[in-house]
Amino acid sequence: MDQKTVFTERLRRIDKGKQIEPEGVIGRKFQKKYEHKFGVKAQRERQSTRNAFVLLIAIALGALAMLCGRLGYFHLSKLEGLPEAFYDLQGRGVAIIVGILLAFLMAFFGLYGKGRVPALLCGCALMYFGEAAVAANATELWASIFSPEYAQAMAAQGADYVLTPAG
Repeated sequence: MDQKTVFTERLRRIDKGKQIEPEGVIGRKFQKKYEHKFGVKAQRERQSTRNAFVLLIAIALGALAMLCGRLGYFHLSKLEGLPEAFYDLQGRGVAIIVGILLAFLMAFFGLYGKGRVPALLCGCALMYFGEAAVAANATELWASIFSPEYAQAMAAQGADYVLTPAG
């Protein structure tokens, strides 16, 4: 049988009101059941709680990436023998290290799409602008990670954000 005769036979069945498809062809009823059980909407409902949890992890990893970037550039700038241009980078050097870390996180842990990239960037922004508050509240920890002078400078910037037991 060629395609043309199969098509005309199918049109004849449709005209008669017999729209039953031959075996091996999926009908509309089966398609609706399948979509309801395994479709995009069903997957979205299952992934909503997992996605919220992953967004929180992405924010934390973004903050950690910013901390590691600042820490990495801080310690690398103390090394001697690197090109002079590296020492002049300062904030841009931190941004380069953070960009590399974020690209690694997105590539190897699948943190792209579904709001995960903005969550990573929000975590970076939180750490960038909140570093002074963290340093003010954990001065000893900051002094052990960075230099004591840097920790004191950051603690002085975040003096308004110190948490006290009285509130």
